[in-house]
Amino acid sequence: MFEGGVRSPGFIHAPNIFKEKSYDFKELFHIADYFPTLLSMIESDSSQISNITASKNNFDGVDQFSALKQLNSSPRKSVHIHRDWDRDGHAYRRGPWKIIVGHHFLPFFFSEVGGHQK
Repeated sequence: MFEGGVRSPGFIHAPNIFKEKSYDFKELFHIADYFPTLLSMIESDSSQISNITASKNNFDGVDQFSALKQLNSSPRKSVHIHRDWDRDGHAYRRGPWKIIVGHHFLPFFFSEVGGHQK
């Protein structure tokens, strides 16, 4: 919930599609966005449209290809980052803001440390 594993590096290497030098895309990009984005990249480089790309609206992810290609802002404006079932905690981000709701601590599970009970 506190950005651990959330701000992770990722990259797309496609020199035939992206002609500009490498750059950091600092917009929101969820892992679910990779599949629809890669499908759009394939579609842009191919004259054939597959049945998968025709049903792109049914995916959980957002197609970010035009934002990456034209260096625009991301179409994704929000993301549900994390859900802790055991502590009933959530983290949700919209733009630069994040809200964390629920319990944010782990209780000490062991009543005794060391030794054996008799």
